[in-house]
Amino acid sequence: MSESADLVTAVIAGRRVPALRVFAPIGPGPVQERPITVDQTNRSVVVGRP
Repeated sequence: MSESADLVTAVIAGRRVPALRVFAPIGPGPVQERPITVDQTNRSVVVGRP
């Protein structure tokens, strides 16, 4: 197996791999968003701050 396939297999199996971070998506929650009104190259919002 290739090194990439070994990493995928480890992640699927839930094994910890040193220096590899796996981020699990979180569901929607009760957060507030507000637009950033200064000049931006992309559309940005601030999440979770009043």
